[in-house]
Amino acid sequence: MGAGVYFSFIGIDGVGKSTFASLLHRTLRERGHDARLVSWRSELSEQPWATSRTVQQELWVESFRLMHLGMGADFQPPADFTAFQQGNWESRFGDASIEQRRSAGPLAAAWLEWAGYTILRHESIKPLLDQGITVIEDSSSLKMTYKAIQHARALSQDPAMEREIDRAEKMLLSQFRAYPPDVPVIVSGPIDVAFRWRTEQDGGLGVLEDMSPVGGARGWPGFLEHQTASDQFFRKVADEWDWPLFVIKDVEPDRNFSALLSRLREIPAAAALLHGAVS
Repeated sequence: MGAGVYFSFIGIDGVGKSTFASLLHRTLRERGHDARLVSWRSELSEQPWATSRTVQQELWVESFRLMHLGMGADFQPPADFTAFQQGNWESRFGDASIEQRRSAGPLAAAWLEWAGYTILRHESIKPLLDQGITVIEDSSSLKMTYKAIQHARALSQDPAMEREIDRAEKMLLSQFRAYPPDVPVIVSGPIDVAFRWRTEQDGGLGVLEDMSPVGGARGWPGFLEHQTASDQFFRKVADEWDWPLFVIKDVEPDRNFSALLSRLREIPAAAALLHGAVS
């Protein structure tokens, strides 16, 4: 039995990564391939090994607590995963206001994202690949790492801290580059389209999708600022790391997915799985 293929979608919020991951999963399953949708979020409940699941839960909660620390608010989400979930603390993240600007929290969260991805890669993804199962990750940990770095930089008022953030970014990016998915796909597109899709889908923006956690603008202005910077970063990654870039259009998901399939067939690791799949 050969090893499975690891797909990972990377890009701005609202651009359709989860939709593409689900459609790719369906396409591969219909063609008789054993494929799984895997993410850090899904493994909070689906990771079969209790110890690994607990570690992933603890890291998940602590990543939010560290991001929250950057705001210097007078309250802090609970450390216990069950209490965190029951209190709906993830969705409450953007309700706090900036009391102090403490960039150490988000900077530490960036390192924690790599720690979480290390567990995800070795405890969840690799065992499936070793069984010949194709893994589809709808949103790479690289995205959250960049968000944390961006927040740390926005909160910093200390030149020495800014230099530390720059060094951390270089080191973390070198790690992600050294351990790439078999098929990384950078997804880009018009920011206004991503905003419309996100708000139509969810009724509003999710946490960490605008600039409010660092005292900046909420809603469309904050989304535009945050996602424009993110898109420029991901496009730079695609260019410098020679990772595939797919640009969505303002059309129905199936039409974008058809174009994506054509793009994926140009990638050797994906071509064998997708040969003959209808675009």
